[in-house]
Amino acid sequence: MPYFKDDREVYAAFGRLFQELLDDDATARQFRRADGIVQWQYRNPRAEITTIVPAQGPTSVQLGAGDAKPDVIVAMDADTAHGFWLGRVNVVTALSAGQIKARGPVAKILALVPLVKLAVPHYEALLASLAAGGSAPPTPEHGVEGEEPREEVAEAAEPEGEAAVPAEGEGEPDEAATVSGPEVEVAAEPQVEAEPEPEVVAEPEPAADDAPAQAVE
Repeated sequence: MPYFKDDREVYAAFGRLFQELLDDDATARQFRRADGIVQWQYRNPRAEITTIVPAQGPTSVQLGAGDAKPDVIVAMDADTAHGFWLGRVNVVTALSAGQIKARGPVAKILALVPLVKLAVPHYEALLASLAAGGSAPPTPEHGVEGEEPREEVAEAAEPEGEAAVPAEGEGEPDEAATVSGPEVEVAAEPQVEAEPEPEVVAEPEPAADDAPAQAVE
């Protein structure tokens, strides 16, 4: 059974949560590291909240569809978001499984991850307050219940940039270059020049005039 029965309950929980996170100095500092506009899209029930949090300057939380162009879009079921802010959903696992989809600059998305741990006590206290009849932010006049998502959210993109691979014949290592391995270097064996063989000089044969005279009897 879904935790939230309609979009009003989603706005009551997450709308107030985001406002409290921005009112708290510690969580607001972490939120500002994302430096931009984050659109949180929820399904089952459908709702949409936009947090406008620049690195400096005023912040705001918008409930329902707005005109602000988001830098980051994060989409998930409302129940997944409930477990997410309670610290029960592993962000990396949820992204890999498609339970959470995010699109935008990787650095801005990663800046939001530490916010989850900081938000847990706020969300737990908020749920207790709502259960006791605490106040909730006003529901937007034009919610997004039943509307189709304005655009499909893809998986978070991988950081751009690939290791360059030299073409065949280019950048080939020479014989004395390191082969591979983080700490192992293999160099070619030094070539040893052969020692020159000693030159042999032939003794000249004696000339006929130099032959010893024979004794005459």
